[in-house]
Amino acid sequence: MRISTATIDCWLYVNTTTTAPYSDYQHHHWDIGPSDEIDATLNNRPTYIWALNGSGSDGNGSWSIPPGQYKTLNKGAMVRLSSPTEVSLTQWAGATNNIQATGSNSLTTHPVWEVAWPKDLTWNPGLGTPSTTTHRDVGQPTIQLGPPVFVPVSHHPAFLDLAGVLVESFVLSTGVGGRDWKSEMQYFQTPGTNFTASAWWAWTINLVA
Repeated sequence: MRISTATIDCWLYVNTTTTAPYSDYQHHHWDIGPSDEIDATLNNRPTYIWALNGSGSDGNGSWSIPPGQYKTLNKGAMVRLSSPTEVSLTQWAGATNNIQATGSNSLTTHPVWEVAWPKDLTWNPGLGTPSTTTHRDVGQPTIQLGPPVFVPVSHHPAFLDLAGVLVESFVLSTGVGGRDWKSEMQYFQTPGTNFTASAWWAWTINLVA
């Protein structure tokens, strides 16, 4: 079994109602390249492209991610047989990469860090091939899409069949529920003491023999 292609999406909403209101809307998208044959070793590390859209504000001003921002992470993911009954897909060095947000002033210009993938990004190794495994959290925020932004792809061998990636531009409004992601992300400043950080995840993993 191998991964042929995979995508992961995270919609993240951070909000607080303290005296200096803080909000942060982020859409993280990952396009994952093909993997080698999946086994129990740590050496199966496909390349992925991380793209980011987002905007936010606080008492000092506002910020946004310029359209089409992405990074190609060579050998950025790891897929392995983590137990006899589970295949896991994780980041090899997640939550250490960042893309610069443009702020309305020097106090709001800051890096936005890559979010760590959820721990339940797993599947049964007994799945037949070819097959697809998907997941989508319920209660996601309402997303108003703008025109897609074309992101060129670097000519890495894992992506020779792709000329680029279309990344949506969007406005994200508050959803229902979501996973508590307070301890799973980095903040450029503390959003106050009474805040929420909710994440909604979706992924599609295409498997081949």
